[in-house]
Amino acid sequence: MTKKKRWALFLCAAMCVSCLCGCGETAEENKDAVKESVEEGQEAGAADPEQEAVQEEQTEDEAGEEGPLPGDFPVSFLFSSGAGAWGTGLVIAQDGSFTGDYGDSNMGETGDDYPKGTAYTCSFSGQFEDIEKVNDYTYRMTLGDVTLETGREEPWIEDGIRFVPADPYGLEDGETFYLYLPQTPLEELEETFLNWWPQRAQAQEQTTLGCYGLYNEKMGYGFFSD
Repeated sequence: MTKKKRWALFLCAAMCVSCLCGCGETAEENKDAVKESVEEGQEAGAADPEQEAVQEEQTEDEAGEEGPLPGDFPVSFLFSSGAGAWGTGLVIAQDGSFTGDYGDSNMGETGDDYPKGTAYTCSFSGQFEDIEKVNDYTYRMTLGDVTLETGREEPWIEDGIRFVPADPYGLEDGETFYLYLPQTPLEELEETFLNWWPQRAQAQEQTTLGCYGLYNEKMGYGFFSD
């Protein structure tokens, strides 16, 4: 199934939800982890402890060179209000590079050739630069180049939906971004950022964020991990 076909199916479903409920829901993606076991059938005796220590040290050095962000990256983020059928998904790697998709739908915006409505879509990639660790739970970085990868500059119609190329909502006009780790104290975060937090209403007793957050300081937008 092509990427555009997947977008068409997603947006059709989002439009139906928007029509029935008046708000959109973010579906959780199921991730299947596959483990492969490799058994060596050689009688090779015990490994040299000194050689193992050298290998472990080299592995740690290589891991530290992967990027300036924490070792559990890449991390997926979502920017959405929770109402309506729109959202921007973002995956940030340990080196600050990222890929993402934005989608919005309006089932009331129809025509003879697109009775199922209109979808605004964008695929993109880019790089966060000048990454600096501010404290134990905050990183500051600047937005570098962002490349649009939608593949088209003009609207097109597919499966009864009119697709309109758009900009990556949430990143536009952004300059300085702050990355917050799960242990970030809530009392230190801006209200403009927390207003985008999907779990805000359910976190009355929390004292820390409990997830990763990405803050577009200039625009006041907030992205949050699952």
